[in-house]
Amino acid sequence: MNCREIQKKISAHRDKESDAAISRGIMSHIAECAVCREESEAFQQADDLLKSLPEYEMPPEFAGQTILKLQASLSGPRTRKSHWIQRIFNPAQEFFTAFFELLEPSKRLDTPLKELGDFPPLSICYIYFKKL
Repeated sequence: MNCREIQKKISAHRDKESDAAISRGIMSHIAECAVCREESEAFQQADDLLKSLPEYEMPPEFAGQTILKLQASLSGPRTRKSHWIQRIFNPAQEFFTAFFELLEPSKRLDTPLKELGDFPPLSICYIYFKKL
């Protein structure tokens, strides 16, 4: 694997989501490559920072109210946005819609997974692999 492939898989490796063979390849590469080792260490620092933050409990109505506000703002009159704004806004909109759906799912998906990449829509894994 090359650096680009390794860097795409470091997060899954650190979260113990990759299989043993891929993990061994990643660890071997990280041991030899300073750039990828730095990337892995950056993930470790981010993990440590997130673990050190205090937990905050959202009020139960927060997700629902935020979704309603987002939907209201999206259904309002649209103005022509420049291309770069759309490139930023569209992924942000997808992220926050998925994030708040995770906080307060509108329906449960109890379908079995047929293969590794067949995750239910709006699950953490689905969002993760879609963004890769």
